[in-house]
Amino acid sequence: MAPTERTVLTATLALVVGAMVGSSATLSPVARVAPLVVGIPTLALLGLELVRDLTRGRRQPAPDDRAGAAERGLFGWLVILLGLTGVVGIALGLPVWLGLFLRLRSGERWTVAAAFAVGLAVVLYGVLEVMLGIRLDGGALTGWVT
Repeated sequence: MAPTERTVLTATLALVVGAMVGSSATLSPVARVAPLVVGIPTLALLGLELVRDLTRGRRQPAPDDRAGAAERGLFGWLVILLGLTGVVGIALGLPVWLGLFLRLRSGERWTVAAAFAVGLAVVLYGVLEVMLGIRLDGGALTGWVT
């Protein structure tokens, strides 16, 4: 019984979130809170989704079924997010990704996408760096430039 694209995507996301939760063990206790608070419930929900995917009967997709294409597209956006955060860091990569996603994938106006991206950057910096004192990773490019 071959896995469906949905099952593969769910399993891949579970691996990524599991790696995030696992790597949080090396962080300081303050910095460890966010990955655990986000990651553990996400892992639980992904686990439930995997069980659901594997136990329910599969339907054969019709030739014009676009669900697989939508999942592949979202998986591509996930890869872009991981690449951006790895290269330029979370503080810059996540807002840039959000702006691009809102504009290109969701069809929002540039002003709306830019407002959300700037708002996210302000929240990331204000809450994590200033209020909680959690230093956000600068990514590979920051290490290379400095």
